[in-house]
Amino acid sequence: MHSFASYLIFLAAFVFPLFLLQASLITGSITSIGVILDQTSRPGKEAKVAIEIAIQDFNDKSNQPSVLYIHNSRNKPVRAAISAKELIEEQNVKAIVGGHTWEEASAIAEGIIEADPDHDHDNPVFLSLASTTPLKPTEQWPFFVQFAPTQSTQMKAVAAILALRVKIKSQTKYTKHTF
Repeated sequence: MHSFASYLIFLAAFVFPLFLLQASLITGSITSIGVILDQTSRPGKEAKVAIEIAIQDFNDKSNQPSVLYIHNSRNKPVRAAISAKELIEEQNVKAIVGGHTWEEASAIAEGIIEADPDHDHDNPVFLSLASTTPLKPTEQWPFFVQFAPTQSTQMKAVAAILALRVKIKSQTKYTKHTF
């Protein structure tokens, strides 16, 4: 859980404000952002706080404010899909952040498609927080951006740390330390 909290701090402090800056420069007005999280879970609550902090910080430092519309999916993919459609149709959001599980993330992506079945309008960018995804979700949903590190990326990081530790241990095994 510590690594997820650290990731959220990184997301809130660096990446999310950059995304907001780009969105506000493109639109030139208030940027509406939808957030769909399972607020009954700890990761959902942590993500909500991190995103709210990022928005507040961005709004304090820029002259083009952003507005959050937060929906609670309660870990129900159908509810997540309905929320995505509502956020697009009623709030005209430019981006949607959320979906900690692949089930929720894919439901949100389908909700985005359902909101514009004729593809007459630009779909909002979907920043998925799911750490597992199929091989290439962007082929099916070009607006889909995986915003969380994948499990394979996390495992590569763990393997690199372990390899470094083994290397250090093997180098220091025969070295006599004197103090």
